[in-house]
This record gives sequence, structure tokens and C-alpha cells, in this order.
Amino acid sequence: MKRETRFVCLCRPHSAKERHAFTILEVLVACTILALMLGLVLAIVGHTGEVWRKANSRIEMFKGARLAFANVTQSIEQATLGTYWDYDSPNSPKRYVRRSELHFVTGAAADLMAIAQGDNEEGGGNYSGQAVFFQAPANNVGSAYDGVDGLLNACGFYVEYGSNANWLPDHVAANYARQRYRLFQWMQKSEEMSVYQTGNYSWIKPSPATGAFPLADNVITLVIWPAEEGGVTTAIDSYSYDSRENAMALPQPVTANQLPPVFQVALVAMDEASAERLEQNGELKSVIDGCLNGLFHEKPSLSFDRDMAILEGRLTDANVAFQVYFTSIPMREAKWSSIQ
Repeated sequence: MKRETRFVCLCRPHSAKERHAFTILEVLVACTILALMLGLVLAIVGHTGEVWRKANSRIEMFKGARLAFANVTQSIEQATLGTYWDYDSPNSPKRYVRRSELHFVTGAAADLMAIAQGDNEEGGGNYSGQAVFFQAPANNVGSAYDGVDGLLNACGFYVEYGSNANWLPDHVAANYARQRYRLFQWMQKSEEMSVYQTGNYSWIKPSPATGAFPLADNVITLVIWPAEEGGVTTAIDSYSYDSRENAMALPQPVTANQLPPVFQVALVAMDEASAERLEQNGELKSVIDGCLNGLFHEKPSLSFDRDMAILEGRLTDANVAFQVYFTSIPMREAKWSSIQ
């Protein structure tokens, strides 16, 4: 009898559901892709963080200028002239005219400061842009009038180049005094205000002793000019305004002892890094004066936008980071009148 031998295979065929283990090559490819994705995510996060840091730094950098600009606009808005009607002459009266013992004046800062200080009519080179001087109920009083509300103060704003050593303690000034363009605020106490005479600028006496102090560093110019509703300038078109100019002429001009409906205000500030770099090179004043040269002198209705574009281009070419602030201030006591 023939014996039959059988072999039984105990190996199972591969199932479709079974998985192979990863090879070294597959692991390396997966790690490479993961590393690329992580690198991309980190790059995006880093770029976003850098943008945020730069934006936050820029906000902080110009924080002083922004707060100072708000101070300027709020103060000018409160300006008053206390205008009233009276005879043109107490001895031989012929008609009523507008009168005021107060004064509102804007113009080239160098010229106004020189005239106020009794110098020649052409100002020096340490002042920039326009200055503004007026009276407002800021209620800045000494102890003698403490508790009395609504008192007037002589106020003003102007930009001056110089050192801040006078405003620093003696032990600090030697190491931390800096030459900078600065926006100054002047606020004279109510009890120190002088008598105002028609056509007289002698009441404008800003100094540390009379209440002037630096409001913000690195403000390179302040530009102010009057306008009517909607920004038009039909009655006046100049960077200078004097509420007493020709105030006793007959007939009186519409500006006589009156405030215009609107004042346009622009402020330009540079960053501290640019100021420090230029100061170290000994060219801060020369560069900024060069950028401002010949600007903001002609009729603002024709020249302001052009001059501002020129200034921005010059600052950019000089590698100076800057910020421009601009607003229109409606004057509370403005009363243009056709009555002459």
C-alpha cells in the first residue's frame, strides 16, 4: 500500500488590512516635512510679533507728541476775547465798534518772540513754525486765588530748539541734557497777568519764570492758521492772525477783536532714534532746518498741502522717522459779523 505524504503550509497570505512598519526613509521624509511646517509657523509667528512690536514701539515713541497735540487743540478751543461793543471814541463818538482787552495772535514763532522780547522784528533761528498766544479760562492760579473758578490765564505754544538742562536736576543735567526741538507750553498764573493795551505785544513773556515748560520732545514744527467753515479762507488766507490788527479802523475788518470760526493746526514730530543719531553726528539742527526751509510761509489755501508733501519727502530722504498730526479746531466764541 502506497503511503501519501502531505505538507500543510502554516503561513497565512497577507491581508489588505495588515500594515507595514515605517522604513527609515519614510521617517526621515516625515520629519523633514514636520520641520518645514514648524519652521513656517515659527516664521509667521515671529513676523507677526515683530510687526506688533514695531507698531507698539511707534505708538509709544510718539505718545508724548500725541498727548501734546491734544493739549494744544483743547487749549486753543477755549480761547476767549470777551468782545463787547463800545463807542469808537470817548471824546467824540461817532459809532459803535468791537472792543476787547484780550488778544489772540498767531504768526512766525521767531518773529513773535523777537517782537515780544523787544528785539528787532526779524526773529532768530532757534524757533520753528508758528506760535500762538491767547487768553483762556484755564484756572491756573496761585495760593492767593485758590478756590476761585473761571479765571483767565495767558497761554501760548511754540517750538524751540535747545537744551533741556534748565528743566533737569543739577546732578542729572550733566549726563542727560539733550539738544532737541521741543514744543513748549506757556501758562501764566492769573494773578501775574499784565494789563493789555491795544496793539501791544509786551504781555507775551514766555520763560521758565513765568510758566513756560517743555511739553513734548522732538516736535520739529507747529503750523497754525485761521479758516472759516469747511476749511475755506475767504476773509483771511495767511499763517498770521492778529485780533488787534486794524482793530480801530473804520470800518472795522471782520477780524477786529474777533476769533475766526476755525483754526487749522498741524504738528510734525520725529522719533527719538532719529534725533539721537543726528545729534551724535552734530547735524540735528542743520538737517531739520534744511527740511523746513522755505515752507509754510505763503497762503495756506494754496501751499499747505504742497509744503507738507515737500517736508515729508525731505524727512524721508534724511532717513528721519516722523508722524504728522492735523486737525481743525472749531472756536467756541467765533462770531463773524457783517456789521461794521
